[in-house]
Amino acid sequence: MEIEQINPATNDVRQVIDSWLERCSATIYHTTDWNLIVQDVFGTVCKYFLAYYQGNLVGVLPCHFVKSDRYVTICYSPPRIYEVTYGGPVAIGAESPQISESLVRAAAHSGIGVFIDIFNSPQNTDWAVLTGWKRVTAYESAYVNLGLSLDDIWRFSLNGKRRNMIRKAEKAGVQVRHLGLEGLDQYYDLVQETMGRAGLHAKPKIYYAKILRAFGARDQARLYLAFHNGAALTGGIFLRHQNMCYYWVGATASNSENLGQGELLQWQVIQWAKEAGCEWYDLVGIERDRLPHIARFKLGFTDHIVSFHHVSYATIASRVLRRVKHTLWKNH
Repeated sequence: MEIEQINPATNDVRQVIDSWLERCSATIYHTTDWNLIVQDVFGTVCKYFLAYYQGNLVGVLPCHFVKSDRYVTICYSPPRIYEVTYGGPVAIGAESPQISESLVRAAAHSGIGVFIDIFNSPQNTDWAVLTGWKRVTAYESAYVNLGLSLDDIWRFSLNGKRRNMIRKAEKAGVQVRHLGLEGLDQYYDLVQETMGRAGLHAKPKIYYAKILRAFGARDQARLYLAFHNGAALTGGIFLRHQNMCYYWVGATASNSENLGQGELLQWQVIQWAKEAGCEWYDLVGIERDRLPHIARFKLGFTDHIVSFHHVSYATIASRVLRRVKHTLWKNH
């Protein structure tokens, strides 16, 4: 097996990668469009590691390299600090766990002082357990089964509280609208409010604009806002790729009355995803201990839990370099 390291700068390279990813269980976050937007907005160095066997492409790993300091570089796949949900290797064939392992090790050996930080997608996470990595942490997400009829999703997937809140929102006159870039300003105001409540800074508005522009043209990204009496109460950007729909970035107004606007918005997204032919809606991230309120909200739409894994790794040389750096720092 041969592994190639490449920057997806040319259209020919991008076409090779994206065409292969379309035939695999990759996510929207693996595509070159997405990763080049991240590189452009946040100044990372984006590279793809490609695994070939007998001249055929058998594995892909998108990476973002970010300098932590003079000595240490973090290789993120994905850089979750930039609201990229999933990454990690995608491989095919009976040897896919070993291919994934080889890709990760190749990224780790791509430079001195490189540390690997990977969050796999649920559909591409088994390799992290099967190949025996030492630093592996399990996480949870929740999937809504869109293979059911809408009636069955309503009756059997949503719990009673979520159904009642949807009815409450409809009775109160809450309206959910699918908007494009024309709704970005109102959405971004909500994002800033939401991040501010958590003591965080919102990502640049241009980031959301680029995602909506690139993926919205193919109806792979939609911005939804819920309004009541003309005021935007909650919103989110939702993504669609292959048979999956993803809840990306949600936001809510401060001190807004709970009229069921969040539930009604999610119900509209479920209907869109099902009509578009998706089989699953990934609510993305269930943190029962750290964020119990959000977990309860999401689990009101489904009890189908899936796992994915975080892997951290560094070569012996990188670990030694970090120890030397810490020793030097202490002595100054």
